[in-house]
Amino acid sequence: PFIIIGQLPSTFYFLILLLLMPAAGMIENKMLNLK
Repeated sequence: PFIIIGQLPSTFYFLILLLLMPAAGMIENKMLNLK
């Protein structure tokens, strides 16, 4: 069970990174376009 507990946060962190990276890029592009 300890291995599963250790793997869950790492997989969630990886998924969140994959989702946030493109979103952050889009936000940066919008901010740059406003200037």
